[in-house]
Amino acid sequence: MKNIQKIMLGGAQFGMHYGIANSHGQVAEQEISKILQLADSIQISNIDTASAYGVSEEILGKLASSNFRIVTKLSPLDQGIDDLGHYVRKQLSLSLKRLRRESCKGLLVHHVNDLLGEKGDELYTVLSELKTENKIKKIGVSVYSPDQVEALLDRYTLDIIQFPLNLFDQRFLKNKLLSKLKEENIELHARSIFLQGLLLMNEITIPKHLTHAIPLLQRLDEECNQKGIQIRLALIEFVMSIKEIDYYIFGIDNHKQLSEIIADVGNSDTHSRIQFENYACEDLSLINPMNWAKA
Repeated sequence: MKNIQKIMLGGAQFGMHYGIANSHGQVAEQEISKILQLADSIQISNIDTASAYGVSEEILGKLASSNFRIVTKLSPLDQGIDDLGHYVRKQLSLSLKRLRRESCKGLLVHHVNDLLGEKGDELYTVLSELKTENKIKKIGVSVYSPDQVEALLDRYTLDIIQFPLNLFDQRFLKNKLLSKLKEENIELHARSIFLQGLLLMNEITIPKHLTHAIPLLQRLDEECNQKGIQIRLALIEFVMSIKEIDYYIFGIDNHKQLSEIIADVGNSDTHSRIQFENYACEDLSLINPMNWAKA
C-alpha cells in the first residue's frame, strides 16, 4: 500500500492531447471523475499539473476534491517583464483560481532556464515570499538533465525536483545524484516512466523518427518473455527499485489503466527480474522528448 500511495497522477492528459502513444486525445471529464474517485478511494492524493497543460487546472478545480494535493507549474517567463514579482503572483493567482484553491502543495518552475538565467535570483526570491505567505507549501523545478540539477544546487535551496526517469533514461542514477538530493531533504518526483508511452508501443506503430528505439524495445520484449513478466510491469519495477524517489508520475488515460497500474505497483518485486542496467541509453534524440521533433 505504501508504494501505491507514491503514485502521482499526471494531469497533462486531463487538459490536452498529450503523449506519443495517446490515440484518444484529451481525457473526457466523466472519465477523469472516475480516475479521481478510484485514486481517492485508495488514498492516492497527489496530482501534477501545469498552467501550460491546456484546461487541466480548470478540470481539476471542478472535479478534484480537497483530499488531493496539487503541484502546478509556472508558465515560462516572458521577455521584457518589468515587474517579475507581479508577473509571478498573477500567474499563481490565476492557477489557484482555476484550481479553486487558496494554496497548492507545490509550485514548480516549468522552464529550468528561468531559474538558471539572469532573473533566477529574483524569481527565487518571489517564490520564497509566496512560500512564506503560505500560498505554496513547496518550491520546485522541472529539470531535464543532471547538469541542470548540479547548477541549481549551487544557487538555491529547493523542496521538489521533478525529473525524467525510465528504463532507457537512467542518467539521474549516476554518481549517486539522487542520494545527494535526499541528503538535502528534496522531494523527488519521477516523470516520463513510460517515455510518453513509447516504451509500451508496438514497433509497427512507432513513428519513423523514433525507429532507432526498436532494437532496444525488441531486446526488452525478448527478455520479458523469457522471464515471464509483462513489459509494463518491468518498467514499473525499474522505477520502484529506486528507493530515493518519493512520487512516481503516471499519465492516466482512463480508470481501467489506473487500476492496472495500481495492480502492477502492488505486485512489483523488490528484486529486479530483468537486467535494468542493460537498457540505459545516452542517445538524447531518443530519451529526451524535447528532441523528438528535431530527429
